[in-house]
Amino acid sequence: MKGIIAIVFFISIVVASVFTIGYLKNPIYEGTISKTFNEPVDSIYSFCINIELYNDYRDDLLGMEVLETNKYGIRIWQEFDLDGGIDIYELLGKNENISISYRRTNSSSATSGEIHYRLSGNESSCLLRIEEVSKYEDPFFNFLRIFTGSDHYLKSRMSAVELHFSN
Repeated sequence: MKGIIAIVFFISIVVASVFTIGYLKNPIYEGTISKTFNEPVDSIYSFCINIELYNDYRDDLLGMEVLETNKYGIRIWQEFDLDGGIDIYELLGKNENISISYRRTNSSSATSGEIHYRLSGNESSCLLRIEEVSKYEDPFFNFLRIFTGSDHYLKSRMSAVELHFSN
């Protein structure tokens, strides 16, 4: 009986610690990743704005589904992550060959935020900067960032661009 009480006590301490750390850790993440490509700006922009290509070049996605379009193209879509998560994205705005902005409006991992693509360059090279501001609203997922890192969204998006242009 003492063993069972000790196990329950230990589990209670671990769970309390996880949630306490999750509550105390800053829930806001701001990050940037950048890379220069030997590609014209318009090529990089065309790939980044073409959401339907992401499934072919992102290894963290099972698939995606377009939820809403307008006369300018895809406006809202959802992505299905390998870990079972479902994120819903909305195109906030785009400025051809200069910038693209998305909002993550809902997430099964209790995160929300914005992602901005910034492009500069010319016909022979392009500097791509991807910026993210996210809020981790669930203390458990905020705690997990200690181990998984906060920049996985940034890295997966840059990795997709690198993979596409390496072929």
